[in-house]
Amino acid sequence: MSMEQRERRAAILTYHVGNRNFSRIFKENSLEEAKNVVQRKLQLPPGSVVKLRAARSSKTFIELDDDDDFDAFSLRAQMLRLVDVVVDVKYPLPMESRAAKNKRKATNDQQPEDANATATPQPKIKKRKTDQPAAEGNAPKHAQTPEVPETDFKEKLNAAERALKDCQDEFDRIFKQMEESLRG
Repeated sequence: MSMEQRERRAAILTYHVGNRNFSRIFKENSLEEAKNVVQRKLQLPPGSVVKLRAARSSKTFIELDDDDDFDAFSLRAQMLRLVDVVVDVKYPLPMESRAAKNKRKATNDQQPEDANATATPQPKIKKRKTDQPAAEGNAPKHAQTPEVPETDFKEKLNAAERALKDCQDEFDRIFKQMEESLRG
């Protein structure tokens, strides 16, 4: 089978990352490869953790935690041809934040040299108030995963399910015509 024929028969995955969506032809052979697709598309920093959930209905999501989950997902994607995948991203702390945190902890854990002296506590770092919600680590703003209103996602998923049903009905109709023409 040629590459073009395989791609025509392949499933289309639509990834939902907050209010951002993108689609890809499903070619991956493992869960790790699927996560790498998301990392490359969103240009995530090293150390970011990507979690994938396959939408079964507007209320049911299947966590893709291991290759067995991925195998079942892969088979379902081949059968349905159109599949929605919800993406959750957790960003790493910047290196300087980790180093500063470890340094403060080490300083606070030291005992004073004089038994009668008391350790001076480290001053607390004040957080500046902003209009922006707090973000984990140094994540790029476009790749953050804000909450999407459930109704918007449900509407999109229901529309996709209706479109899929229409496609399957059309496929069945064409298939029957082909069978009849081959018999006749």
